[in-house]
Parts: sequence; structure tokens; C-alpha cells
Amino acid sequence: EDWKKHTDYQGLFERKGGDDKVVQWFWEIVSEEFDHEQRARLLQFSTGTSGVPSRGFSVLQSNDGKLRKFCINGIKKDISLYPRSHTC
Repeated sequence: EDWKKHTDYQGLFERKGGDDKVVQWFWEIVSEEFDHEQRARLLQFSTGTSGVPSRGFSVLQSNDGKLRKFCINGIKKDISLYPRSHTC
């Protein structure tokens, strides 16, 4: 829940945020289907680190040391069918 609570939604998900059906599916899979290792791998893919900060996602840092929220950015499928990640 801490991860979900400290997430921003952008692009196609900006308007509905956590109420978007695709976003709900994402969180359902992450929380109910993924084990600890799979969640760590997702975090590694999306942020560059597999560890949750000791004080939680509210203090997640980017590679420049600034606090950043985890972000889910919806893009049109004609741009890319595959997930993308960046840490800067």
C-alpha cells in the first residue's frame, strides 16, 4: 500500500489515476500475484534499485538524489507495446 500511496500517474493515466482499469490491474498483479523477488525486480527495472528505502516510498530518490514518486505513465500503444522505464 505504501508503494501505491506514493505513486504519481501521468500521460493517459493522469485523469483517472488509480481508478483507471489498467492501473487497477497493475496493482492487483503486483500486490496479489508477484512474490517479494518479482516486486524487487520490478522496482529494479523501474527505478534502478531493488530496495525499498528504509522509510518507505515517500523518500524514494532519483539518481540525482532528489525525492521522486514512483510514476506510472500511460502511453498510446502505437508508440510502444512494451513497458519502458527511466530513472532520470
